[in-house]
Amino acid sequence: MSAPSPGRFIVLDGVEGCGKTTQARLLAERLQQQDIPHLLTHEPGGTPLGRRLRHLLLEEEAEMTPLTEAFLFCADRAEHVATVIVPALLAGRWVICDRFSSSTFAYQVWAGEVDPAHFRAMDAIAREPLKQVPGEQTGQGQPDLTVILDLDPAAGRARKMTPGSPPDKIERRSAEYHHRVREGFLCYARDLAGAAAVIPADRDPTTVLGEILVHLGLDA
Repeated sequence: MSAPSPGRFIVLDGVEGCGKTTQARLLAERLQQQDIPHLLTHEPGGTPLGRRLRHLLLEEEAEMTPLTEAFLFCADRAEHVATVIVPALLAGRWVICDRFSSSTFAYQVWAGEVDPAHFRAMDAIAREPLKQVPGEQTGQGQPDLTVILDLDPAAGRARKMTPGSPPDKIERRSAEYHHRVREGFLCYARDLAGAAAVIPADRDPTTVLGEILVHLGLDA
């Protein structure tokens, strides 16, 4: 019996409040309707170890340097890629991931000023198992498509201000920091060229989903 064709690895990313989690859910629902096997996951926290790292990174009040953050995010990614993402892709499932390497670049490198060379080295190690998955992008250790949902950070942060949902310690950082995060995402997308899509997120979710589906070659 032949092995199934590998699935596709799709990342949704962007500034706080851009709607990536909503779009990940909507995309998963569309794949379900089309009988495409899939997995919906996220970073940090897509594994048991990752959930503990997520607490350290976002909820634990003790501050850490941007380089320490980058190491922990890449440790989360290494476990996530090896134990969740690659097995699902090799089993023929599409993987939809809420945040990935693009976030570490935007937050810790571009906004946090971690040396890009340090980031590239540790992130490449974390993504190395993706090369087991046949594909133009996965063969290079990259997602098949990274979607950056672009939004003014002030608008995104306003969306997230809901009663009973206090901001985490990264969300509480300055407006200038989040402005630089947006710049970082756009820079990362430019570097990926055809493997990335920048989609304006200041519209209704159905319209945004329609553009994502076009980039994936799926019927909107």
